Amino acid sequence: MHEAENAKMAYEQAMELLMSGRYAQALPFFAQALSFQPDYAAVYFNRASTYNLLGEPEKAIADYSQAINLDPENAWAYVYRAYANGLLGKHGEAAEDCTQAIRINGKLALAYTERGYANFQLGRFKESAEDFGEVLRLNPDESSAYFCRAVAYSELLMHREAVQDFTTAIMLNPKDFSAHFCRGIAHHNLNDLQMAIEDYNHALEINPGSTDAYTNRQLAYSQLAFALHNLIEVKGVKKTNTRIKVQELLWKLQVALREKQQPTLEEGDSKLMERLLRTPSQ
Repeated sequence: MHEAENAKMAYEQAMELLMSGRYAQALPFFAQALSFQPDYAAVYFNRASTYNLLGEPEKAIADYSQAINLDPENAWAYVYRAYANGLLGKHGEAAEDCTQAIRINGKLALAYTERGYANFQLGRFKESAEDFGEVLRLNPDESSAYFCRAVAYSELLMHREAVQDFTTAIMLNPKDFSAHFCRGIAHHNLNDLQMAIEDYNHALEINPGSTDAYTNRQLAYSQLAFALHNLIEVKGVKKTNTRIKVQELLWKLQVALREKQQPTLEEGDSKLMERLLRTPSQ
């Protein structure tokens, strides 16, 4: 049988195993396909996705790099390599990969999402907000993009804009604890204490175990009581020396981009596989 046909058969067997969740079992068949056809770009691409699913980002990066060498216009390979770089804390490399993906395909929302996350981690909050704005231009109903842009706005001290985006995120996903909690922080930073308390209450209805929400609500109650006792207009309460920062009180932004509800390992694998194989290279 011709080597190209052998390579295709091995690749198809690997993909069948991959799609059924048997990631480790798929690896020997990817290797077999490459032994027949060393320049098989789709094999490198999908084996890289398999390594991501197995929690081996270094190997994933090596294979995505090979896929890019063989097919330099594969925008998805850049995006998923960015994802793997992000897992390793290489946010500069991740941002650059996403920029390359956007150069190839400016309508790839996931490229803006990953770059938005990378820019946030690099402290480039303005650029991060702009990236999530591009996500919303492409997908206007993406609640997580409103949430992430709002967090970036919070770091830029643009609390009113943050409130607007958190509000839209809540409209799209009313049970989102993170959005209620963070809107409470934004209202708190605006010294709108009554609205902050209301948001913390909603957050605690969704997640009664959140110590951060309890702590923030208690602080807001104390400040409100002080204002009322001293006949101070609520919105005129003097700000505390240390501003309440979303970045410090909420888990990292990556949780919002991945699974904010802390899924089980099996659920997390399922969502990641769906994401990595959304448009597999052929």
